[in-house]
Amino acid sequence: MPLRILLVEDYPDCAAMTAAVLREYGHNVETVPDGPTALAACRRERPDAVLLDIGLPRMSGHEVAKQLRAEFGVATPKLIAVTGYGRRSNHQLSAAAGIDAHLVKPVDWRELHLMLGELERSKQEAVNGSAP
Repeated sequence: MPLRILLVEDYPDCAAMTAAVLREYGHNVETVPDGPTALAACRRERPDAVLLDIGLPRMSGHEVAKQLRAEFGVATPKLIAVTGYGRRSNHQLSAAAGIDAHLVKPVDWRELHLMLGELERSKQEAVNGSAP
């Protein structure tokens, strides 16, 4: 079952490459370049996952995550940081902002694929569990 993924990345080449890989995995991907646009897209599309750069213009990825958690609560999509910030303190800041996973660029595609596969299985189980 394909996931609906929102990719929040301000660097166009990185966004295009990441979206292409995710589409190759079979997912539906929307890309946006900044935090306010990401919030609007989440409200409109209700993605299954948000891949979130941290160093964004207008609003950091941490701010986006905090606002999504405050607004959607338990219905918040899976939040995955995909960032160049790789220090231990960066991982801790992501966790404190409510981000579920913190991946450092260049992304290990196998790790991301496994993570999304787990989310796909959970989504499929939820669908099957709700069937009569």
